[in-house]
Amino acid sequence: MKRQEGTYTLYLDESKMRIGQKGEEVYCVAGVIISSDDIHDVRRRMKELKTTIWNHRDEFTPAPAFRSIHQTEVRNLTPKAIQIRPYMQVFKSRENKKKVFDGLEKIIDDFSIYVMGAVVNEKRLTDIYGSHQDSYTAYYAALKVIVENYALFLRRHGAHGRLLLESRANAQGNISDARVKKSFYKIMSNGTLRYSALELQQLVQKIDFSAKSQNDAGIQIADYVPRAFLYNYTQMPQPKPSIYQTLRKHRYNGDSADKTGFSKYGVVLIDG
Repeated sequence: MKRQEGTYTLYLDESKMRIGQKGEEVYCVAGVIISSDDIHDVRRRMKELKTTIWNHRDEFTPAPAFRSIHQTEVRNLTPKAIQIRPYMQVFKSRENKKKVFDGLEKIIDDFSIYVMGAVVNEKRLTDIYGSHQDSYTAYYAALKVIVENYALFLRRHGAHGRLLLESRANAQGNISDARVKKSFYKIMSNGTLRYSALELQQLVQKIDFSAKSQNDAGIQIADYVPRAFLYNYTQMPQPKPSIYQTLRKHRYNGDSADKTGFSKYGVVLIDG
């Protein structure tokens, strides 16, 4: 559904994977675009989803609405994780794991949430161009494509928007956030192949970071996006349960009937 005259937030996350014995490092930055008109209801639905998972009284705090459903904790529950957050033991149950994925799929479908991102094969780019690629350069390459496609999305929808990421600041500092900001402002200052700096700045207004403790609903949904596209790119089986097929059909297509739009403007491959 195409909306007009609104504001949007692109919630982004990232993940990295090595392909078998080839030693190819593949990086993905991806997430979801949610309208400001919908975010209140999305948060409510996330709260309801968590309530169905923690549907009984217990001694654990915080309250169910504020508990995390980050993918790593749901899929790979460890004794240490339970020790730190005892309430996470609900994910020993396959039924509760499935509730998370079913609930997220329904939210994405019901609100027609768009998916956007980029997959970067670091080793392949190094081999082709003879220029060293690492996580920093891969992130920059991905973000540049994402910002350009997000600007296209905002222009087509008569809107403006921002980027929101989960902060990785810790007791040692916020160097990771600073590096992301540096990449973003470099793109916004220099423009892209298709948009000048001024055009970008009129559409993409800012970048923000949310503390992990806030358990932002949009960021928690975005947490499930990059890994799914990495599994697809590396031709590895999607772990079950999976929302990959739902994410795939919600990729932004440039508001075009052309089926190639999903890979041009939704989740872009940068590997050659």
